[in-house]
Amino acid sequence: MEISTIGLFITSGGHIKKFNSRFIYDYVKIGFIPVLHADAPIDVKKGVSVLSGDAIATEIAHSLRAKLLIYGSDVEGIYDKNGNLLKKVDQNNLESVHFWKVNDVSGGLMNKIKETRKLHGTKVVMINLRKDGRLRDVMLGKRVGTIIG
Repeated sequence: MEISTIGLFITSGGHIKKFNSRFIYDYVKIGFIPVLHADAPIDVKKGVSVLSGDAIATEIAHSLRAKLLIYGSDVEGIYDKNGNLLKKVDQNNLESVHFWKVNDVSGGLMNKIKETRKLHGTKVVMINLRKDGRLRDVMLGKRVGTIIG
């Protein structure tokens, strides 16, 4: 079920100031899977500001104390500069990550990594959602994609 981001978030200087997590929790509780997307909610300093899907995902994972946050992509995970799939990305190998240029106000891969640093106790994985079975595999605890963190 698609839920309007604008009605759930208030930002300040581009950062989340308020989030009505109860609304999301109630939908999950009755069996719906909320679908949200980047948008431009009210910003108390700027009028409105872009709120990325990455920031939204991190905030929801934190608020609901999620054990797993899955980023879906059209590639197997995160690659190094030589084109090798990385099993894990963290502070120790961040400089080896291939960051492609994006024309996206959300910040691309770098923003995903930055946002997930805010989570503690939540496993974060990037997988290829175009491959049949990848989502099921990661939810069953199989090692697919790239772990972030």
